[in-house]
Amino acid sequence: MNLVIRSFITYFILVLVCLLFRLGFLLLHYDYSFNDFITSIFQGIRFDMQYCGYIASAYCIFSLFGKICSRIIFNIAFALILFAELVFIVFFNIYQKNIDLNLFLFIHEETSTLIKTALGENYGIIPAIFIFFIALFILNYIHEKLLKTKLILNLKQSLILFVVFAFSMMLSINQQFSFKAKGLFNVTKAYDNAVLQASTFGHLKGFGGAIRDYKKLKNIDFSYFNVGDEKTAAKQLFDIKNDEKINIYDYIKHIKEDDLSIKPKKIYYVISESFSNWVLEDRFSNLFSDIHNFVKNKATYIPAIHNANNTAESLQTQFMGVYYNADDNFKKHNQIIPPKTNLINQFANLGYKSDFYFGGARNWAGLFDFTNSLGINKNYDKEHILNNEFPDLNSPSNNYWGAYDDFLFAYTSKNSKDFSFNIIMTTTNHPTYDLAFMQKNDFDIPFDKIEKLSKKYKNELATIYWYQKTLVNWIEKTAKKEPDSLFVITGDHYGRFNIDDNNDLLTTHTVPVIMYYPKAKIYPTCKITNHLDIAASIINLVAEKGYEYVSFGTPCFSLEEKEILASNKYGFGIEFKNGKLTSGGGYLQRLQALSWYLVYKGNIIE
Repeated sequence: MNLVIRSFITYFILVLVCLLFRLGFLLLHYDYSFNDFITSIFQGIRFDMQYCGYIASAYCIFSLFGKICSRIIFNIAFALILFAELVFIVFFNIYQKNIDLNLFLFIHEETSTLIKTALGENYGIIPAIFIFFIALFILNYIHEKLLKTKLILNLKQSLILFVVFAFSMMLSINQQFSFKAKGLFNVTKAYDNAVLQASTFGHLKGFGGAIRDYKKLKNIDFSYFNVGDEKTAAKQLFDIKNDEKINIYDYIKHIKEDDLSIKPKKIYYVISESFSNWVLEDRFSNLFSDIHNFVKNKATYIPAIHNANNTAESLQTQFMGVYYNADDNFKKHNQIIPPKTNLINQFANLGYKSDFYFGGARNWAGLFDFTNSLGINKNYDKEHILNNEFPDLNSPSNNYWGAYDDFLFAYTSKNSKDFSFNIIMTTTNHPTYDLAFMQKNDFDIPFDKIEKLSKKYKNELATIYWYQKTLVNWIEKTAKKEPDSLFVITGDHYGRFNIDDNNDLLTTHTVPVIMYYPKAKIYPTCKITNHLDIAASIINLVAEKGYEYVSFGTPCFSLEEKEILASNKYGFGIEFKNGKLTSGGGYLQRLQALSWYLVYKGNIIE
């Protein structure tokens, strides 16, 4: 077949494949108006036509060197498109957004656990693999037919066809009859997000951006944060007028002002896997009645902006008491200068030894190396937990990701000592949501209530139900035996789904913070809090009046009833400011930058 005709057909196949993926995605996930739907289709085609025009032009040029070159260009082009689209679909099923740095979170996980999760969870990983190879086979079959089909044209016909092809590619690439390309990125943010989310070019852009950003993260320095030099950033953040040496701790110093305090013998700080704030919404009080009744009648609860969007980074921020600093603090544990804001230091100063109880595998992602670098007393993992007998608990005792949370809680209670600060990281509320814990027959799961809310997320809701009931049962049982214990519960990050598939910032960036002390009433003092406020809040409950400490957070819980304030709060890519939640700006970037400096360079800025 004539090369130009073959290039034309290749171009249309490229555009068609992009369009089919886009239509499929929009029909399944797009929840805007019909006009927005059509706009995304039309504008998405513009992005993909430009990309496909480049490929078709390259195909035409390289095919002049023979059929082998034709096959190479064809296979590379379609392999890239199929790979980018299928990776995007899987990624979107997990994170509900375009491809970003979360793509590389698998590096922290055990290979066998990832494979089991991929097989057991409905992310579409296995179908995506089959679709990739089947589609590539079919496309190659079509291409081979094109290569073998003969069509002889005379010189005039060939010349006319070439001119038509050249002008078509010019229009496709440049979006106008001009040799100068028309930029497609001079668009509003909303337009950019909507179009790129639904276009093949956008998925390739996201994939390439994730790789680029991941490479940057390997060698982070202060310039990464794009906030100027260290002193300039600190002066702007803390409103410093002079040009003298800066001690960061001087500007995050707090003094306990409340008159009242408690002295719990044990503090249990429970970081719950994927425990989202929406679980505490009133409309779920009938299903999640245990946690709702507990909060209503005994405990105190405030919604919190999460300070990281995955477990590893959430543990890093909460343990160190600093904002997300973009670095791999687990891997670089031996380079860390432990900041005074870290949990272990804070509670050692108050007379508590800190122990860490992790339901997962020993030293997962270098976690225990990290906690050891901060001075933890002891680390415990699923091997410690599962090697103990718990006659009150039913088997099975663990899933892919670690010990079931009832075993984790029981071991912590059994092992903890007086004047201990016990940090607990749960693992059960995690994909694959296989409901294997139902074999334990601890209690019935109300599937009738669950299916009225959502059939799509039936297993996820059942897992949350089991977790919140298990959590409250453990707290109430432990509180009877140890009434001098303070219980603090939060989530490590938003759980990446909600039954409405809602993308609003409050839903997708918040977790609960719950505090309970059996012997005293605790009051909220903030409308919204964040992860870094938790340590400051506990210190405010436990320390004597006049106690000095350093923290990026501020107390949001008190033993004294006060006015509830809508103070500014900052989280992961988001801020609560002037009573509204918005995407994070320059102030948050400076907080992150100085957090990095504090961890890796120290507290003094010359």
